[in-house]
Amino acid sequence: MGFLAGFLPAAVGSGAGFFIQISMYSMGLNPKEVISSSNLIVFLSGLTTVIMFSVQGLLLGDYLLVIVVLTVAGAITGITLQDLIIKRFQRPSLIVLMTFIIVGSF
Repeated sequence: MGFLAGFLPAAVGSGAGFFIQISMYSMGLNPKEVISSSNLIVFLSGLTTVIMFSVQGLLLGDYLLVIVVLTVAGAITGITLQDLIIKRFQRPSLIVLMTFIIVGSF
């Protein structure tokens, strides 16, 4: 599982993180642990890509700043909304439902 968690996002892209989540859910893991693990995998995959582009001198600073700001804003908004939904309904299983809705939309 660990090999696939590292290989799929690198080979296919960060979208594979959703499929990793589904397999982790099927193993009976806690929804919060699944989301946290998947987010870490996607973050490390993106960080590796940024480092590769930087080493090759292909990193465009102006675009990087805009993307970083938007990414941080999106992450904060997503985490805040997720916490509010879980606190309001007291059902961590809603994280699983949101994951399947997102995967289904692709």
